[in-house]
Amino acid sequence: MTTIGRILYFVGVLFCLVVGIKSFQEYIVADLIGRAIALLYAIYTCREIVFLKLTYFNASLKETWLNLSVGVKLLIANFASNLIIGVVRYGIQLHWGVRVFGKVSLTLNISSFLMTFISAISLVLYPVLRRMNEERLRKVYSVIKTLLIFVLLLGLFVYYPLNWILPIWLPKYGEALKYMAILFPMCVYSGKFSLLIVTFMKTYRLERKLLIVNLLILALSLVLTMFNVFILKNLTLTMVSMIVILWFQSTLGEVVLERSIGIKRSHGLLLETIVVALFMAGNYLIGGLGSLLGYLVVVIVYFKLNQRKIVKGVRVLMNH
Repeated sequence: MTTIGRILYFVGVLFCLVVGIKSFQEYIVADLIGRAIALLYAIYTCREIVFLKLTYFNASLKETWLNLSVGVKLLIANFASNLIIGVVRYGIQLHWGVRVFGKVSLTLNISSFLMTFISAISLVLYPVLRRMNEERLRKVYSVIKTLLIFVLLLGLFVYYPLNWILPIWLPKYGEALKYMAILFPMCVYSGKFSLLIVTFMKTYRLERKLLIVNLLILALSLVLTMFNVFILKNLTLTMVSMIVILWFQSTLGEVVLERSIGIKRSHGLLLETIVVALFMAGNYLIGGLGSLLGYLVVVIVYFKLNQRKIVKGVRVLMNH
């Protein structure tokens, strides 16, 4: 259903580009058409549920209330999570204008595109975890966490071909590429939070704690954005603050989850942070082949230090 909506939107955008449409309204209409058709297909596919008679209404009222109480918490938590970076984006647009925002938004959209794939994986992982008992879940958590972080760190290698292709394809956005070195690790922390923390919190029915975490980080985002945008007026620090905010979200969520389910804290967070910091510093300060080789060495060292857990994580996923 999601694929149908996205493909139709893509076709609509291509049509608008071919005929030379430059106003944004037509692109919004193309998106709405794709979503509407996907919704109609969803209604048709789930017609036994959508058009169910009200015979069982009284019997299912309690279940409906339980579902709504959980769903509202997740809905607000999701809105708060979207606003965490949305606040920073709005601050950039408000202070530096649409031109600068457009250049920064290029990197953010690329990261969002990669996050779509990560979110799709979580849809598969969640029902697998729901079938496990709590003792099994605790054992699986640590190995999945190590494997996931390693995969996300490998995903940062996507930056290098993009850094080579984008200046050729979009030469006017060359200035924005220096910010991509700072913002690209968003995928690591957003991916870790949505695929690991959110999935396990939903599995353990910790929706309330998830909501609290996202609201606290949203407040932090507001404070940092106001300070960096309106007091320091520094665009680079504002970019860095996005990674800092997502790091806090991922770390706080991880701490809350592990304390709630009785898992002992490990030192993996420090090593993960060092790897991401080296990636950002290397590409922002050095760049080119030197930063690629340097990051390759860093990832190999990370793999050697966590080889046993990574291999174990692969086996766990293959067995489920």
